[in-house]
Amino acid sequence: MPDAQNITNDIGIFGWKFSNENPSVTASIRINNFIENRVSIVDRLVEEKDKDGKVIKSYKLYKAITSFDGNARIDVSTTFSITEEKEVDKKVTENRFLSSAATTKNTKTGASSFYANQNFSINSKEYNSSYEAEKDYKLNRANTYNTQLKNYVSHVVSTVNNHLNYKFGFKPNNERFILWIIDSKEEEGQIQKDAIEAVKIIFSEMKANLPINSIEEKLQPLIAYFESLKTKYPNDDKGSKKIRYSAYFNLGKIYYYLDQPEKAIKEGQGLIDNDYDKKDGEEIIKDSEKLIELFKSKNFTTRHNVSLN
Repeated sequence: MPDAQNITNDIGIFGWKFSNENPSVTASIRINNFIENRVSIVDRLVEEKDKDGKVIKSYKLYKAITSFDGNARIDVSTTFSITEEKEVDKKVTENRFLSSAATTKNTKTGASSFYANQNFSINSKEYNSSYEAEKDYKLNRANTYNTQLKNYVSHVVSTVNNHLNYKFGFKPNNERFILWIIDSKEEEGQIQKDAIEAVKIIFSEMKANLPINSIEEKLQPLIAYFESLKTKYPNDDKGSKKIRYSAYFNLGKIYYYLDQPEKAIKEGQGLIDNDYDKKDGEEIIKDSEKLIELFKSKNFTTRHNVSLN
């Protein structure tokens, strides 16, 4: 290609800024080769028939089929600064003036490779003779090669973008989720309706490019309310179980969307132990475990990225 920088300019990760200085993610693209593998002149028999289906004319058409092989390797290296908490000695935790945990900053590096290989064929127009088909191939060989090379480079760029964005990208998206309320004319039913409406209003302020600290802070009275229902209705009757179910379910959803999957898992287990609808608890746990794995794979602890701002 005449200008490799054009390829660099076409690579991008949602939510990240391009930098030549100390990048967190580096992708090195090496297109090893792009070759015309072989050319074949093939024919097909054409039959023209009358209205009764009788063949009245037959002839052959010829075309050139050219196959290409492209091979590219992409090496990805990562360097992240990770803040980790480390438990300290028990004697320290008993001292009210000392923190129970110490934070340290560590650098985490990684490396991986993948390939963007492609094998494909293209067809020429069809001709009445193999000579014409071969002539077309020879006349257009150089232009065809250059065109297919550009197409292959576009394939490489697309493959790299898809891979990097799957691994590291922050693409803003909208999600809808269900909360569960007691549809009752009793006082608790009205309180729950007010609570759910408040949750909806607060979550509507959530943005992909803003931290969620303020959202979490505004939700604290609602979290406390749902938490109180667990002990306010301790009996084993169906009505009490339904109210406790609403508490565990709503807290599980709230914690999940606050990027606190460990707490969401605890609420999901509470749903299972409450023995009203175990399946919902299992789904909250399953979704939360996937979120934990997502955070581990991307070396992040939140789905919200202020660099998008």
